[in-house]
Amino acid sequence: MSFEIGEPIEEGFDRLTERNGLLFVGLFVAIGLISSVFAADFVSTLIADAIESGDIDPADIDTSNNPLLGDDPTEPLFGLPIAVSLVGMAASLLAHASVAIAAARTFVGEETDRIPREHFTRKLGWSLLNLVVGGILFGIAVGIGFVFLIVPGFFLLVSLYFWPFAVVVDDESFVGGFARSWTLTSGNRIALFVLGLIVVLVTGVVSSIGTAVSAPLPPIAGVLVSGVFSGATFVFTVAVAARAYRQLQRERPTETDAEFESDSGTVF
Repeated sequence: MSFEIGEPIEEGFDRLTERNGLLFVGLFVAIGLISSVFAADFVSTLIADAIESGDIDPADIDTSNNPLLGDDPTEPLFGLPIAVSLVGMAASLLAHASVAIAAARTFVGEETDRIPREHFTRKLGWSLLNLVVGGILFGIAVGIGFVFLIVPGFFLLVSLYFWPFAVVVDDESFVGGFARSWTLTSGNRIALFVLGLIVVLVTGVVSSIGTAVSAPLPPIAGVLVSGVFSGATFVFTVAVAARAYRQLQRERPTETDAEFESDSGTVF
């Protein structure tokens, strides 16, 4: 059975535009907006302290990367203490990771109009721990591949790309995830590389449109509109990868590859 490139792209777009996909976009937009507010207050406090101590010149400050800073980057939005801003950013990062895990689990399964509660809660700590450790090792391995030669870098990237899905969907450790991804991608790596290029191209175009649309808007509106575009591209990417993972599972099934069914209720 050969890997069908068009299948995950078509299914990924369908998942994005169905109820579950739109709910996940909304969640990522909300998390991104909250995170931006905490980040703006944090940066404003750092800038104000640096100017007061004479470490930087106000004329050298570039606020283009964070429109919420406004004309006066030393004026915080809410005046939150720096510790509160740090906690808020950390909580936003954790929330983003948890929702991403739920999205991966949902898109691998066949649910399109409800999100089982267990997709947010099942072995969440185990998944997060393995994603952090595995992510570091994955980045190092792929980075080394790109440093020495470009081809080994891409080869490792494609070969190990699906390890997070093995962790969050099949409850593998990061080691088992690497092994499972290597097995699943064997014989399909060229097709998966092409799939990745298509997804990068599509999301790049959409992101550029989002930047052009949000640039002339007021700060809050611009961040919100930009968040919608970035949330949609992220959900599309996760959905395509999840459906590709599902297709690879069908080609090389194991006893752990099963649909997610939960009696613990529905979140949305």
